[in-house]
Amino acid sequence: MRGRTSWPRSAHTARSCISSRPPRARWWRDGTRRSPTRKPHTAPRRRNCVRPQRDSGSRKRSTPRRYALTEQSFTAATPDNTIFVRVAVAGHTLGVQIEPAAMKRPAAEIARGIMACNDVAYLKGQLVIRAELEGRSIPVDDMPTEQDLADAERRLAEL
Repeated sequence: MRGRTSWPRSAHTARSCISSRPPRARWWRDGTRRSPTRKPHTAPRRRNCVRPQRDSGSRKRSTPRRYALTEQSFTAATPDNTIFVRVAVAGHTLGVQIEPAAMKRPAAEIARGIMACNDVAYLKGQLVIRAELEGRSIPVDDMPTEQDLADAERRLAEL
């Protein structure tokens, strides 16, 4: 299928939404082969599909951009500063940095350090979300507490 745009196709023209040109025939089928030095004819392309509209950024935000929760992240490190983990406030890990000194340790010990750092950074983000929800009078009984963060920091310090 090289040289063809295979998806999506308009049923009545056998053309794709991406290109208005018909699919190129394979050289062994049509008996002609185009020279690799010859430039293909490039006519202006006609668009058959509607492009998705992009967000112009002009809509009103409930929170100013510089304070938006989604742009915050939290970092935690092992006590010897050989493993660093950065976690977004939403909960996903943005990055892990392992210093050369940590690479000499057994893999299980490195993994424990990464998980402990990730727990601390994640819980810091959850506490920020909890504080924001409490400010809006939304129940937060099932969210992590400061005690959970203190326990995670204690486990990290014990490594």
